[in-house]
Amino acid sequence: MTKVKDFMNVLGENPPIVKTNDPIFDVAQFICKFKYGRSVFVVDMNDKLVGVLMISTLIKHLLKTFGIRENRILPARSLIHIFFSSQAEDVMKRDVVFAKVDDDIDDVIEKMVSRDIKKVPVVDDDMKIMGFIDLIAILDYALRHQL
Repeated sequence: MTKVKDFMNVLGENPPIVKTNDPIFDVAQFICKFKYGRSVFVVDMNDKLVGVLMISTLIKHLLKTFGIRENRILPARSLIHIFFSSQAEDVMKRDVVFAKVDDDIDDVIEKMVSRDIKKVPVVDDDMKIMGFIDLIAILDYALRHQL
C-alpha cells in the first residue's frame, strides 16, 4: 500500500496557510505575493485546519461585495470598510477533505477525483497542517515511478 507521505509536498517557507481572522485584504495580498493558484488553507488560532479558501470563491466574493450594487458603484469609503471587515472565515469552505501521512494514497486520489478536488491538506493527529497533496505531486510521482 502506497502512503500519502510518498506524495505530499512538505510545507516550506511561506506555506499556503492563512488564519480565520485574517482580513480579506491581507489574504488577497498574500495570495498574489506568493502566487497561490487555487486555494489556501485556513487555520484557527491554535493552527488547526478549519477550512479552505478557494481563490475563485474569494474573487466572486470581492466582485459581488465590491463591484456594482443595484447598477451603481459603491463609494470608496464603503469599499474600504467592507475590504477590512471581511475575514478569511467569512469566505472559507468548512467541509475540508484532508489526509494523514499514513493514509492509502489510492483512497485519497479517489476522494480527490470524485469531489473534483485539486489539492488536499495533510494533517497530523492534532489537525495541524504538515503539507499537502495536489494533482501535480501525484503526476510527478507516477512519472518518476513509471506507474
